[in-house]
Amino acid sequence: MPRTKQALILFSLLAASGVAVGAAGPNAAIVPGADVLCWMNFKSMRTSAVHQIIEDARLNSAPTDAQRDAMKKRFEDIGIREEDLLAIVASGDLNDLDFSGDPTSQAAQKLGGVIALQMAKKVTTDQLEKAMTILSEDKPGTTVSRSSLGGITAVQMSGAQPDEPTTYATVAQDGTTVLIAFEQKALLSAVARAASGQTEKLSPQLSAVARALPKGSQFKLAISLPDAARSKIQESITALEAQAKTAPQMGMQLGFIQPLKNIQSLLIGVKMDDEIELALASDLGDGQAAMAAMTLLQSMALPMMKGWIAQRVGDPQSRAAQSLNVSADGSTLTLGLTMGSKEIGALMQAGAAAQMMAPAMGGADVLAPPME
Repeated sequence: MPRTKQALILFSLLAASGVAVGAAGPNAAIVPGADVLCWMNFKSMRTSAVHQIIEDARLNSAPTDAQRDAMKKRFEDIGIREEDLLAIVASGDLNDLDFSGDPTSQAAQKLGGVIALQMAKKVTTDQLEKAMTILSEDKPGTTVSRSSLGGITAVQMSGAQPDEPTTYATVAQDGTTVLIAFEQKALLSAVARAASGQTEKLSPQLSAVARALPKGSQFKLAISLPDAARSKIQESITALEAQAKTAPQMGMQLGFIQPLKNIQSLLIGVKMDDEIELALASDLGDGQAAMAAMTLLQSMALPMMKGWIAQRVGDPQSRAAQSLNVSADGSTLTLGLTMGSKEIGALMQAGAAAQMMAPAMGGADVLAPPME
């Protein structure tokens, strides 16, 4: 996919989410040629009614979590509280990954990615070093140290094995943005963007798909697939099509996968207010593929999913079951779901019950959909 088509959506996501595009701060995490972006607005999430419902249900199902409480206390001792983390912006460039093998094996080094943490108050290098030391303690042999990189002071966390990526982190000039990267060059570039207040100019590709996400979503993930990834997908589906000619039983499997042959992008959005709205949107490359996928989901997948939701929440007419929907607009396929407080509470309780019953069931999720 030409980079000139990659992602106004990434730009649009930030603007619609309340992060000031073009300003210094967490937008410094947007790397040149970015085709994957993750954005999380924790400040907004915490003020939602749904967040309190989830937190209450978590506390009711597990009133004490010694490990979590101990970690929280250690961070508070160095002056960092959970509520100090306001937002996270992360991006990367998928074009340098080798999709002929396992791209996850070299993702950290080749993504050129940067993560930015927007904090409520200024963070010192001492606090950053102590925080990374705390995080490293469950990884034997990991070392944390300070280093001078291109005129800045960075904290680096190095793994025990030579092939483990080194994590580099520093505090940006504004004092409230923590920048993290797996390459020195990526970190220094982010520091320069943060200092200048100039963010990358992101190209137009996914803006139409972005409109399918709930407005005001506090969690957004956008992926614009590079040519190498799309070629790999097309190659795999073409091979399945050839196999299906002599193995008719593969017809159903192929039916679900075939509409993805020309997939261009994938976006996920979650909005938390007094309800949770979830949306998954994808540009499948052409209108016929989107219509085929919609028809297949409406006739087969959605009824099964609605039954599963009804079983979990104990109400066939629940808001979640009734709201589950799929639509096609041009080449864009969208799957949506809305859950109210009743469903959220029921799902949280069901999850806790499943965990308690799992040992007696040999570790299985007793609320998982039955196998046909």
